[in-house]
Amino acid sequence: MTKPFFTTNMMNKVHINSLTPIVENDCLANLFYIVIGTRKVKQEIMYEVISSRYERTTFGLEKVKALLEMGIISGGAKLENGEVVVAPLEKSTAVVGEVKAE
Repeated sequence: MTKPFFTTNMMNKVHINSLTPIVENDCLANLFYIVIGTRKVKQEIMYEVISSRYERTTFGLEKVKALLEMGIISGGAKLENGEVVVAPLEKSTAVVGEVKAE
């Protein structure tokens, strides 16, 4: 079973250097971020993101919450009861049973 990635929207390349959101309702920007992981830096959780313009950077908790509320983070994280929940990124491996010789 696959786990959800919390995708809400994505960019559509309509022309050279021209991106527009696929779902354009109440979209505040033509730039989206996707959360790809977290790491701790000096006891603070930092969120690693990639933008729809191919920029890779990190944001702190408050900025991620603000971007989620504005709908600018389009995948990889969601707000649940005021807390940021990051999508699981590890791929689970199935355990294969032993084949017995007869």
